[in-house]
Amino acid sequence: MTNTDSFIAEVSEEVRRDRLFALFKRYGWIGIVLVLLIVGAAGFREWNRSQHQLAAELFGDGLRTAIAESVDGELSGGFSDLDASGDRKALIAFSRSAVLAETDREEAAQILLALTQDDDVSSVYRDLASLKVIWIQANDLPVDELLKRLVPLEAPGAPFRLLAHETRAHALIREGQYNEAAAILNRIIEETAVPQDLRERIALLLTTIEDRADDEATS
Repeated sequence: MTNTDSFIAEVSEEVRRDRLFALFKRYGWIGIVLVLLIVGAAGFREWNRSQHQLAAELFGDGLRTAIAESVDGELSGGFSDLDASGDRKALIAFSRSAVLAETDREEAAQILLALTQDDDVSSVYRDLASLKVIWIQANDLPVDELLKRLVPLEAPGAPFRLLAHETRAHALIREGQYNEAAAILNRIIEETAVPQDLRERIALLLTTIEDRADDEATS
């Protein structure tokens, strides 16, 4: 009985092996293809990531070169050689505007105004462009117009809401509306996630308001 059981077990094992071998011959290629696809996908992702990183580095180098070559408000021709697709267009516009800001404020503002209307650019860059236009034109705009332009930038959840509030406070200080400006600045400080540099600016502005109010009260 022992020999018979051993023989049957060996035969069963051979049958299983034959079946597995037959299955592998028939379907094994599927596993090989899956492995190749996984390895190929991983390799492609790594290659694609490295290509994006290289493109970003080349763009950054080109942008820095174009800025460095722009002298006395004259824009370097290097700006036109840069890849202006997507949000890179915004970075180019901000850089060009910054170069022109000291010598041709109107042209600097026009560059940013065009950016605010460009739907190919992310909304966060359009909002920043809108705020920068206000900063550039602040001394030329009537206060009512300036405050009106700030309204959409101060909406809850707006990315530059605190900076827009700070800009409003500056405009009110310019008009001598110290109490209103102080109220806005104090609300900013009460925010839970205010950057340290903004807190320092707000503290300085509040001190300025107190000094001006005292001066006017004694004059």
